[in-house]
Amino acid sequence: KRIIEECIIIGGKASGFHVLGKSRDRNYKPNLSVVREIIDGIEVVYMHDERTNYLEGMNEKGIGIVNAALLVSEDEKAADAYWKLSKKKKGSSKDGPRMFRALARPALSKCIKSLVSYEDGIKGHTFVGNPTSLYSIEMTSKHNPIINKLDPATGFDVRTNHGEEHAGAGYTPDGFPEDYLSSKIRKA
Repeated sequence: KRIIEECIIIGGKASGFHVLGKSRDRNYKPNLSVVREIIDGIEVVYMHDERTNYLEGMNEKGIGIVNAALLVSEDEKAADAYWKLSKKKKGSSKDGPRMFRALARPALSKCIKSLVSYEDGIKGHTFVGNPTSLYSIEMTSKHNPIINKLDPATGFDVRTNHGEEHAGAGYTPDGFPEDYLSSKIRKA
């Protein structure tokens, strides 16, 4: 039995419905929980990495969010920071609170606005969608957000750890050649 251990996000259509998916890899053993709660009057369910405070999920309006890192080293620093903190404190992912806030938005447009603006915006590749629309957001601390509407009729969109819209984002052929090759192969 082979276990998939690559970071990949997908967005597309299956059996007539929009779907978002993710294979999440970590260089540490995450402590995961599934949480269901009401945030600002909106019911949400999300996967929560208690070690880093990262989360992804969906809300009662059918809005879902998944993300893949473009600065993997920053993600891993969040996990390392966890061990330096008291066991009672959470880790340091800034994208977790960004996702949390966005999931509390009742409309897709407000969710996207929150993702790109709250606390300097979500980093990496993000797919966000509802039953009628899917969008891609690509952003890093050095790159402004690029938001594209996806067309599920053309097949699944896939993102890994290299930039699509921002050539210098994530793994690059000059900076991280082996990781870049791995990222391109995973996308294919």
